[in-house]
Amino acid sequence: LPFEYYRNEGVKNEISAYAKALYKWDRYEFFGDLQVRSIQYQSTVQKANPDENPVFDKKYSFFNPKVGVNYHLDSGVVYLSYANAHREPGRSDLKENTDIKPEQLHDFELGYHYNLGNLNMSANLYYMLYKDQLVVTGELNEVGAALHKNVGESYRRGLEVAVGYRFSDQINVKTNLNFSQNKNVDYKI
Repeated sequence: LPFEYYRNEGVKNEISAYAKALYKWDRYEFFGDLQVRSIQYQSTVQKANPDENPVFDKKYSFFNPKVGVNYHLDSGVVYLSYANAHREPGRSDLKENTDIKPEQLHDFELGYHYNLGNLNMSANLYYMLYKDQLVVTGELNEVGAALHKNVGESYRRGLEVAVGYRFSDQINVKTNLNFSQNKNVDYKI
């Protein structure tokens, strides 16, 4: 190997704050979550030639809100939600490519959950719109760890259906089915 991977030094500092609110009115539940994250990565990797020792110092600040509403019917709950989330690249990804970007997700969901005694069923429509999604490309680093790359814009959309039945306290059977379409809109090799 061109360097001793286990002799590198790295520090990750993270500060986060989270708040959640729930307001009930008649059959409605309105909710909101707010998360703020601040992350700093600092690392050096020792290579055989000291002039080639990569150093990175990356800082990220994220605001991750989620809002939605639940409507309680006699037969179950209908819900609608929107969330915006971010994910930073991992240290091994930054070691290989210091220009890699964090991913951003806009998640829209509409669903229905039904309970009838020991039977429960749910259906969920979702649309997940990504910007700079971090995906595994099949490439490996020097020690065999999978590397990620940004793919620009991409999305996932589909329908999830789940059914469960509780036969007793010891036996609970669950199954689910997912129909989805997952596309990278503008990724070019």
